[in-house]
Amino acid sequence: MPLVDFVLVGTVASNFAACERSDTDAVIDVELAQEQPDRYVDALEHFGFDVLVADTELELADQVFVEALAARADIETARVKVPAGLHLKSALSIADARTLLYDPGVGVDLTAFEAAGLECIAAPEPAGANVLALGSGRVLVSSAAPRTAELLAERRLRVVSLDMSEFHKADGALTCCSIRVPQDNAWCT
Repeated sequence: MPLVDFVLVGTVASNFAACERSDTDAVIDVELAQEQPDRYVDALEHFGFDVLVADTELELADQVFVEALAARADIETARVKVPAGLHLKSALSIADARTLLYDPGVGVDLTAFEAAGLECIAAPEPAGANVLALGSGRVLVSSAAPRTAELLAERRLRVVSLDMSEFHKADGALTCCSIRVPQDNAWCT
């Protein structure tokens, strides 16, 4: 179970539609994008997490994807090569302490994850490769991934579905919108 001290989330800038993404033809509804994090934060707070909003006046198009803010705040991050797409965590994520979901269309080498003892499961839809494990058998799943939600429910996880449509258009998803800061000697995604 992840033991998290707090969760850091970003805000959606007014220029979010200009964020770096692979499909520049997809039309992003910035107003809807600015509403979606409210439901995300509500879900986190519902499960008892302390949520800190990184409110910035910089208006960085990608600032909702808080890893970009983390790099600017001297929080240690690492780069991983992703054969397709922009964000590793949109291509794979941890559903629980033993299960990794991945998008087989991205082509990430799973050897290290399997060697770490994770069961690697191909998500039935690309958006299903990005879930947010909350511990205690709870997981957030994009509403664009109903078959993944069903698969996780069959594995006895408590699934909460959220609309993340505008973030998908920006190659982002559930794990991209927050940094979970773990307690000492604890894991989190």
